[in-house]
Amino acid sequence: QIQKIARGYLATMTVYENLYNITVVQSIARRNAGIRMAEDRYRKICVIQGLWRGKQCRRELNYLHWTAQKIQTTWRGYTAKLNFQFDIVDIIIVQSIARRRAAIDLANRMRVERVNNAATVIQKSWRSYDCTMNYLHAVADILIAQSVVRRWIARRYVSNYRN
Repeated sequence: QIQKIARGYLATMTVYENLYNITVVQSIARRNAGIRMAEDRYRKICVIQGLWRGKQCRRELNYLHWTAQKIQTTWRGYTAKLNFQFDIVDIIIVQSIARRRAAIDLANRMRVERVNNAATVIQKSWRSYDCTMNYLHAVADILIAQSVVRRWIARRYVSNYRN
């Protein structure tokens, strides 16, 4: 189970690393294309009147600001999703450990209960045996005592008749 989780985690990390590398390459390519486009526009703008240049610059700055916001939004969303998935994996691992500990505790309690029940059965059996043996010994002692007393009474009775 742990290996399964670890392999899944490693596979997820490889996918995210590949997505990150693709994102970086795309970002660099877009940045280079944007820089080339900006340089071309700048050369053209230098030819046009000053007012037109100001308008184009403001438009370009607004565009760059908007794209920067989009990139930041995308990056923050990506890292939030990644952190969420890491948190889920951590939670699953902690739950697994907690459930394992609970199962071990339950098994230990059941084992102790089984041992206590076995000890109770053994004690019950021993007490029963001990009481039975005490009873049998008492009965045997009573029979012997009765036999001795009857013999003594019989000898007295017989000796009285002989004389």
